[in-house]
Amino acid sequence: MCQSSLLPIVHSADKQHHHHRVPSMQNSQPLLKLRPDKHPKFLVVTHDVVELDEKSFQNLPANNTCTVNAITLIRVGPAGWGNAPFCKGDKRVKETKNLSEVVLSTSGEPESMKMWSYEKASKQYAIGERKDDFHWELKAGNTLSMFIDKERAMELRKKLKVNRIDSFSVCEVQIAPRNSDWSTKGACSRVETITLTPCKFSLVSCLRELDRLPSSFKDAWSAANTAQAANPYIRNEISSRQHVFFASCDKAAKIIMRDNAAGSVHNTDEENFFRIANWAKESQPIDIPRSVLLRFTNTTTNNVHQACNLLQLAIASGALRLLVCNNNFWKSPTRSSLRAAPIIDANVLLEKVEVPSSFGTRFDTGFTVTDQGGAVFSVELRVGSPSAVSGSNAPPCSDLVITGPEVELERAIPIDFNLVAAAADKENIEVFFRGYFNSSQVLGADRRFVRRRLVSMDGGNATPPTTKKRRTCE
Repeated sequence: MCQSSLLPIVHSADKQHHHHRVPSMQNSQPLLKLRPDKHPKFLVVTHDVVELDEKSFQNLPANNTCTVNAITLIRVGPAGWGNAPFCKGDKRVKETKNLSEVVLSTSGEPESMKMWSYEKASKQYAIGERKDDFHWELKAGNTLSMFIDKERAMELRKKLKVNRIDSFSVCEVQIAPRNSDWSTKGACSRVETITLTPCKFSLVSCLRELDRLPSSFKDAWSAANTAQAANPYIRNEISSRQHVFFASCDKAAKIIMRDNAAGSVHNTDEENFFRIANWAKESQPIDIPRSVLLRFTNTTTNNVHQACNLLQLAIASGALRLLVCNNNFWKSPTRSSLRAAPIIDANVLLEKVEVPSSFGTRFDTGFTVTDQGGAVFSVELRVGSPSAVSGSNAPPCSDLVITGPEVELERAIPIDFNLVAAAADKENIEVFFRGYFNSSQVLGADRRFVRRRLVSMDGGNATPPTTKKRRTCE
């Protein structure tokens, strides 16, 4: 990770005010150099919570000893060093063949993982000759089922020291080939669940990978059926019922929420879900689990309004992307079959904002927000002085540089997104979102600065705006 103080140091004797473009604030190429292992590795995203507690196995049907968890491949990693034939303890030199191979695209990027099955051996811990005709390919966008029994869950719980893996978590996993007897079942591969390891970065760092996924439900459905037809030996491993796509959120989208008598915030259907409507033309609404919303906006339970306001800013600026999972099992009269992780591209959100040499400056962000009454407000950003921040917890999404309050940061810059009425009354400004720019750890920070003249909205006046009641989205 790069240690970067976002703002340039300017000595007080220097009377010239220089403005620099904000450096790249997100890592489009996360640390994906996975170490080779016996079986090929992949980066995957979990659709739902992966429970590792004993209680999660108590309510399973009598004939079912495993929990089924959907995962979607988002990047192909290194091929495995496993080969065939093989017999444990047999040191005789044999002519062997690899059981996996990375297939590169025309641009030289890993495109898919080609894998082979092998003959079943009579000895334990042994595999026979590679079956050259029994092969298949796995690529980004394929959704697979991961089966975890109680024993594996307890091993993972002990290894990871957690009781669950959150939904929409990026994980590293190995996928192993099976012997050719499984070919008639269309299940010649299996996810090695014991190798499941959550990554230290989130989907925010995987925009480059996510851009390669289908961009609509129709495209995802078509890709899944094509993958099944092209890979008969794993046709039952590739899901045709659960689809994942990565879409941009329309600026006309709305967050549906309301306040109850106790003052907590929840959507109109379920207390633990928020809903985004009109995110695309002729599309059904998308549900966002409350915990996912808080995590991907770096806010806490006490600041749900702030989480929604940051999401509204991302929508208005065109910075919101949605990784959407479809599962008909989720659908009910009050819930959608679509759930999403809201991914904010900070580079887009702050595209027209530049780093000042003096603090307390206000800048026009270049976009507007419309409230539920139809009033249109321009949005400005006010930058405070950098300092350490004492909070209850570290940011849950450390690679998103914007955070809400109540987080602990080594070095942070206070920021206010303010709503300015059309009359541009500078003394009557509403604070819409108040949080921090995390300058202590900016993943993939670009140290190059591009000089460009920028005139602040108030000439650099450090006087804070008059704060009214914070406006919230619908």
